[in-house]
Amino acid sequence: MPTLTLVSLGMGVPATILLVGLPVYTRRLLVGDTVSVAEPVLAWAVVGMIVGIAAACLYALWFWARVFRRLPAFLTAWHEAAGVDTLGEQPTDEPVARPAWLLVPFALVITHAIVLIQIGDVTDFAFYGAADAILSLYGLVWPLSAAVIGLAVYWTMRRTPQPPLSATYAIPTATVVEFGSLYVGWGLAATVVRSGGLTAAELVRFPGGTFVLLVLALLVLLFFGPDIGLRLSDSPARRLPLSYLPLGGMLLLFAVFDLHGYRLAWGVMAGLLIAGSLSEAWKHGRGGRRQQSDR
Repeated sequence: MPTLTLVSLGMGVPATILLVGLPVYTRRLLVGDTVSVAEPVLAWAVVGMIVGIAAACLYALWFWARVFRRLPAFLTAWHEAAGVDTLGEQPTDEPVARPAWLLVPFALVITHAIVLIQIGDVTDFAFYGAADAILSLYGLVWPLSAAVIGLAVYWTMRRTPQPPLSATYAIPTATVVEFGSLYVGWGLAATVVRSGGLTAAELVRFPGGTFVLLVLALLVLLFFGPDIGLRLSDSPARRLPLSYLPLGGMLLLFAVFDLHGYRLAWGVMAGLLIAGSLSEAWKHGRGGRRQQSDR
């Protein structure tokens, strides 16, 4: 179920940062005496980094929790649009509004906090001699960026629930924004550190690199698979095999980029999956009437 997988990943990222990453970083700052009341500008900026990350992660968890509450209505609406028998089941929960602006508030806060934390770690918060200007600017900016989260919460509580099928694009977009903001933050930090003549090896890397991004792209394609099958065929019996074409396409990309040196294996799997999907769809023909959910 790609839908549930994307939602679970979306919740797992901020939960891990909030429960593991942030406490470890905060403890290291306090134990190492990095923050001192004798340096109020630095202390205020570090407080902003910690508070900003915590607020962003709590907002992301709240976002995904409300998305999860909307899933029954989304799946029911999608099944009805696809002509799939839902056995008369209807969502019983009251509909809730999805948080405003998807996860853009999370991205705004988390990205610059990651950049400052990582560069600060490598340069001992000297920032290549520009510490006063950078920390003072951040001290003014972080309350405003945190206010964006508060505004998003306020606006969400006042808005009416969006149509259930809007999740078709909201869920994958929010997932990409969430993961993308983390990688953009690290990428900016690495660029600054390298330009300053230091190695980026000391930066905290987000695990997986290219592989994680490819897997994320694969999940997004799988999420859209049922919709692709729906658009390619009017026959419910042919939609399921056609919905696996994006997976075959992703495996083909793995082969093209020679992921981890397994080009032949990826190519064979892609060929078998694409050929099997097309063969199965052709076998059923337009007259198939199998009612089956592929979400």
